[in-house]
Amino acid sequence: MVAAPWPTTAKGVISGGISVGLLAGFVMALFTMMYAAVAGIGFLTPIRQMSAIIYGQTAMQGVAPLLVGGLLHFASAMIFGLAFAAFLRYSTALVASVAGIVYALLIWVTTTFVILPLFNPLMSRTVREMPLGWFFAHVLFGITLGAAPLLVTRFSRPSTHHREPDVRDLRAA
Repeated sequence: MVAAPWPTTAKGVISGGISVGLLAGFVMALFTMMYAAVAGIGFLTPIRQMSAIIYGQTAMQGVAPLLVGGLLHFASAMIFGLAFAAFLRYSTALVASVAGIVYALLIWVTTTFVILPLFNPLMSRTVREMPLGWFFAHVLFGITLGAAPLLVTRFSRPSTHHREPDVRDLRAA
């Protein structure tokens, strides 16, 4: 482990974890949607099918399932990012990227073989139609999580742009 030049803070872990989760979720969603479009499944299908856990077959119609699918995807990405950042806040980006790939592959195994078959059979069928795309989307998610230590450190730094107003500043105004 590499010691940070200043201690990480709870704010840094939370902000960095949520940020890296959102970033990794964005990379994963974009890759998966582009892969689905090229495979002829449909660009928005992966996001819509995330909401099939709530909407079932009707997830493929309307705007609400699309919004709910995006919300579910990014909420889970933030939670996974936060958990990852809490454990790897002091490592290097390379170590964090390798650990991120292992972590993402554990998520892939659990999601593919347990969660989706039990709770979202519609998305489970689609995942079986694009196994390589689904696998590599998780690898990309993990690689992107490698930015966690950098973001945690950045968000743990004391701010240089903000200072509390001094009473003398208020009297001068």
